[in-house]
Amino acid sequence: LFPGCSGLARLWVRDDLTDGLRRARGPLRITEAEVTQLLGIGPLLSRPTAALSGGERQRVAIGRALLSQPELLLMDEPLSALDRISRDEILPWLERLHAALQMPVILVSHDLSEVERLADTLVLMEAGRVRAAGPIAAMQAAPSLPLIHRPDLAAVIEGVVVALDPAYGLSTLQVPGGRIVVPGNLGPIGTRRRLRVPATDVSLGRHAPSDTTILNALPALILGAEAAESYQVTVRLALGASGEGAGRLARVSRRSIDLLG
Repeated sequence: LFPGCSGLARLWVRDDLTDGLRRARGPLRITEAEVTQLLGIGPLLSRPTAALSGGERQRVAIGRALLSQPELLLMDEPLSALDRISRDEILPWLERLHAALQMPVILVSHDLSEVERLADTLVLMEAGRVRAAGPIAAMQAAPSLPLIHRPDLAAVIEGVVVALDPAYGLSTLQVPGGRIVVPGNLGPIGTRRRLRVPATDVSLGRHAPSDTTILNALPALILGAEAAESYQVTVRLALGASGEGAGRLARVSRRSIDLLG
């Protein structure tokens, strides 16, 4: 019983997970030990569910769902009820699920940053109908879709960690068409990571910059440009001198477009 709440049964996290196993109908695809390790909920097993934070509660709920041995996992706005701290707490665990599970996951979300961080394929819905579907990088850059006009436009790029610089706290990732240096230890070597590059963080120039604080300067081929609001233009790029690499997006002023021709 909860102190001062006579008649209310205390539910423990371990019992909550076991309830998922009791609901299983198919073959055993994932064990309780695997779920516990994957979601990092081992330290929570002996705690009452009422004592969990919002992020911890969501991890336990996902664990219970996985232990029911589903063939597909539907996550309908899983972070919408969480505050920013709880959202930041659970997102890395969702990334681990994305990397480890051999199971289709459908994520329903209105938050594009969640989709960019977690999704491989994006299905864009409008008025209850599918407007478009495809790889997320292609959907972001499609001139006919509204995503390219968003003020928070970004490009998603998959890369592999190829070098670490502990002296400066930097990681180098190999991406299609070049290498990108980013802050933090994203290793070990060989780890696949996803980069989100905001279009407003990309500058364009005719020549590689020198004597600058910019760490990343890569050749790219201009594929096209779309007018944006507030006298801005969205430029679609592909990394590599001949455009054989990953797609990038740059949001620049119309004045810069005119000056550079």
